[in-house]
Amino acid sequence: MKRYIQGMAFSRADVIEKIQHNIEKSIDHFIRLIAFPSSWDVNHWKTEIYGHLHDMYKMGSSKRFPDKKLIYDYTYGKRQDLITDPTYFKKRLKQNEITEKLKCEIDITEAMNEVDRVCTGYYDWLASKLSTTGYVTSDEVYAELNQLLK
Repeated sequence: MKRYIQGMAFSRADVIEKIQHNIEKSIDHFIRLIAFPSSWDVNHWKTEIYGHLHDMYKMGSSKRFPDKKLIYDYTYGKRQDLITDPTYFKKRLKQNEITEKLKCEIDITEAMNEVDRVCTGYYDWLASKLSTTGYVTSDEVYAELNQLLK
């Protein structure tokens, strides 16, 4: 009897599920980083963003990481229209204020635009890294977040 061991490779649906699994939570953490920059929880939120997506599966028979476009589209790309909708953003920000028991420290429109800028930059960077190496370290994520949040 012969036994064959195959390396783990995942379907496109598996990869998309992994990408999307905690993105809504991550976006809430981005909103908190922008809206409440003087909170004691800033480092905690950065850690949560790292924890939500920092490694990637290889896909199917090609055994390659998904391309940058697929990763970006299923992280921020398909949510950008919601985050940049003022009515939606205002409600989402309000829920974060309730959850954190904090008030937004900047103008709502400014917060919305800043969340969009930071998410676009971060997920573009992350998609590039995950599509080539399949992994980012916490130090890399913190450095990128600190650069974007300046």
